[in-house]
Amino acid sequence: MKFSWKALTAAILCLIMTLGLCACGSGSGGGNGETPENPGEAVTVSGPITIEFWHTRAGDHGKLLDEQIKKFNETNTLGITVVGTYQGSYYDVLAKVKTAYGTDTAPVLALVGAGGIEELAENGAVKDMSAYVERDSWDVENIPDSLRYYMEHYEGQIIEFPYLVSSAIIYYNKQYYTTEPTSLENFAEMAKEITANNPNVVGMGIGLDTGFIQRPILRSLGAPGLTLGGGDKPALLDDDYLTTHMNDWKSWINGGYCASVDAVDSITKMKNAFLSGKQAAYVASSADLKQVIEDCKANNIDLGVAKFVGYGGYCAPIGGGGIVALDTASAQETAAAWEFIKFLYEDEQVVANAIRTGYLPYTVSAGTNADMVAYWNENPQTKVAYDQLEYATYNEWSVYLEQWRDKIAAAFAFVITDESMTPEQAINFLRTQAEAIFP
Repeated sequence: MKFSWKALTAAILCLIMTLGLCACGSGSGGGNGETPENPGEAVTVSGPITIEFWHTRAGDHGKLLDEQIKKFNETNTLGITVVGTYQGSYYDVLAKVKTAYGTDTAPVLALVGAGGIEELAENGAVKDMSAYVERDSWDVENIPDSLRYYMEHYEGQIIEFPYLVSSAIIYYNKQYYTTEPTSLENFAEMAKEITANNPNVVGMGIGLDTGFIQRPILRSLGAPGLTLGGGDKPALLDDDYLTTHMNDWKSWINGGYCASVDAVDSITKMKNAFLSGKQAAYVASSADLKQVIEDCKANNIDLGVAKFVGYGGYCAPIGGGGIVALDTASAQETAAAWEFIKFLYEDEQVVANAIRTGYLPYTVSAGTNADMVAYWNENPQTKVAYDQLEYATYNEWSVYLEQWRDKIAAAFAFVITDESMTPEQAINFLRTQAEAIFP
């Protein structure tokens, strides 16, 4: 039986209240303004209301969101005011939501990443928004199939809305790469030749981001993902997928044509080496593309962008975060949250998000929008990651994802970074860690 911090919160609240004031129940209708008979009924905002949205967007991305919130607040006719609050990374948002859950400080909406979505949902802390989707005949199929994995995980429920969508791509310097890699093996061969001809240039680099970069590479070898059994069991412990990639990766680094992997912020360090001309290519998130384009112009680098590759051909991950509504929100707060979600899904907002940040359009209609198409025609590099969505995948659903991928990252670091373990020893390390993480 999984531990439920939602149930613990409810129990504590009941204990500190008198029996006459507390009506404890296991349904999502208790204490949120909905009737017990119709806990998921869609209602209409009936008067001025303010809701909190906790998010991860800072810098220029945060400025865009602030502008969008301001426009929504000024143009909606229902008296809804959204207050957006930056709360740090996806990990930070999840931790703060868990701390605030069941209190007056909890938000109505939160932007959470893979791992956090599962934990909140499995603990019954997210709202099923299907009643609103049905009432407004909102077209769920306008969201690409590959992006609906978390949204539709529970059959008959809508529990999440993809919002910050990214994939991994290869950033390369056209001075060195005259053609694009078509597989990971091909990428390594090209990098080896580049370094051989340019001894002061590292041919390639792969970031250490287990659930985002390593997972699809391992899947290209035939691995099922990071977990098994609906997310309740660890994968990668009884096969050669991890050892194969660890040995290959280590040999590329030792050969001098693949960048060494720093356990802390390796992708930023590779990007800096790329911009200084010391590295010919690296793999990283498409979410940084807008900034990389500007940085390359400033450093006179002729930037190329290629599809993500795995063993034997192309593969791709989907990453980023989705919006969830907490089940502790009142009916009126939930109705207001729904109006804001619909606003963020209007083509104008989706396209603005894609053009100004580097994140991908998260609706089909935005992908065919005239402004989006014109931008892609003028900037074809920015469409590469979007074209990967047809075969890209998310992390497998698991409430143990965050803990497990951190341990896999540690195993890679032991083998690749400080060479304190062999791949076989790293597998034994993971077996020990799995016993403590999985039931």
